[in-house]
Amino acid sequence: MNNGTRSYRSKLEIIISILKSIESSGMLKKTHILYRANLSSSQLNKYLSMLINSGTVAKVKKSDGDYYILTGLGRLLLYEIEKAIDVLNVRDKLESQLEDLIENILRKRKVKYFKNHVVRGVTGFQHFFKFIIINKEGEYVAIEVIRGNELSMFYQLMSFYLRIADSGIRGIIVVPEDSAGTIQLIKKNLIDKSRAVLDIVLFLSKENFKYDLINMIEHKCFY
Repeated sequence: MNNGTRSYRSKLEIIISILKSIESSGMLKKTHILYRANLSSSQLNKYLSMLINSGTVAKVKKSDGDYYILTGLGRLLLYEIEKAIDVLNVRDKLESQLEDLIENILRKRKVKYFKNHVVRGVTGFQHFFKFIIINKEGEYVAIEVIRGNELSMFYQLMSFYLRIADSGIRGIIVVPEDSAGTIQLIKKNLIDKSRAVLDIVLFLSKENFKYDLINMIEHKCFY
């Protein structure tokens, strides 16, 4: 087994691997869990102890040795973790689709743009932007997709705001419709009071999004 590979796994990944290993067979001996989950003995002992203490895994004594099973709580935990991972995968897919859609719109409208572009701010820091478009006056406008829960979007929005403010450029953020209220509130209370110019495009549907983004580019970015 590769110790280097193990060391890069997060705690959550290790917990999932243990739970799934046990679930796949119904019950397993410690040695079998160790090999299936690709863990060292010390790692397995540490995490098994934690899972047993949390009530998600139980030890069962049989004539041929000790076995480990998932409790009802353990099965529920694994289900909820896998469900959360599915949601995150969908969000990642949506973000990728949105970025492809943005790029297609920019190409079709023959908008001059850079992708994965770095701009040096007045502080000297270099800021990464997924999309930078250039209007007819030579001004830079950054476009960024923001997603996730409210706290995550708050950090993403503030990060984007600080980057465009330091870079002295305009910004357009793309957010899902159901997140509009939170983003608008943050923008009104924190960002609109500054000199940074930040506009919002909601992702309602693919067709609405195309129209709204084109409208934003052509009318607010002076194309």
